[in-house]
Amino acid sequence: MPVRGAIARGFWHGHVPVIGNRAGGLIAAAGALPSGTTDNVRLTILAILLRAVGLPEQYPQARFSLWLQSEGVFDNVRAAIEAGGKSFERELNNLYVSGPIARADMACDSQFAASEAEAVAQGAVSTADL
Repeated sequence: MPVRGAIARGFWHGHVPVIGNRAGGLIAAAGALPSGTTDNVRLTILAILLRAVGLPEQYPQARFSLWLQSEGVFDNVRAAIEAGGKSFERELNNLYVSGPIARADMACDSQFAASEAEAVAQGAVSTADL
């Protein structure tokens, strides 16, 4: 039995870090699953992982943040909202009705929407595929 443990430790300490580094690095994530319900297990696990990488825990807010980053405007949108005296995190929690987010996104990406109402309407995100 000690040989198997040594082999497992060797694999873990030898190969896993190499594979992790190739994929962009390793993270550690911890959290608790609520007891008595299995309705949103995937969303709960996703929230734990999102928090571990510094993203909002809620799927729509995290998806929006990732989209801003992929468009290369995350820092500009955040700076525009905070320059207006608002908290980016607080506005992100009001993603679907936030005028400051809509205006900042329109200012940073002229292709995004023609009006604030259109910008807010584009924010619908579904979690049905999770």
